Amino acid sequence: MPTSNAPFSDPNCEIAMCGVYCSGCPVYRVRCYGCRSQDHGSLQKRTSKWNCKKRACVLEKGLSHCGECSKLSCALRRPLEKRYLQQYHIDLAENCRQVKIQGSKLWLESQKKRYTCPKCRQAFSPYDLRCQKCLP
Repeated sequence: MPTSNAPFSDPNCEIAMCGVYCSGCPVYRVRCYGCRSQDHGSLQKRTSKWNCKKRACVLEKGLSHCGECSKLSCALRRPLEKRYLQQYHIDLAENCRQVKIQGSKLWLESQKKRYTCPKCRQAFSPYDLRCQKCLP
């Protein structure tokens, strides 16, 4: 199911169609419901997703995410993949492959574990690379 009318009713809402771990983002559920959501009124402040070409491609092809496409690392995805690897050390293509292999539930569990500080047990943003509370 590519989209959901009810926020957070489907665990897939926590995974962007391009492989971003949405629920790890600090603005998720605050001002963004992810690219799988429909417009939820005044709380949905991040609206750039409605014009996202990767999202449109996935929906047009009737897929759940880019990892289901035979052209996973296509020209449409390459700039985003490159930026995420360079800035955040996050491999979006690998995320998509793993979601396809593990399924969304197991993959989400692995991401939640990956982005939980072993020292203080608090979740941290994947964009921070490590827990900001426990920095040396």
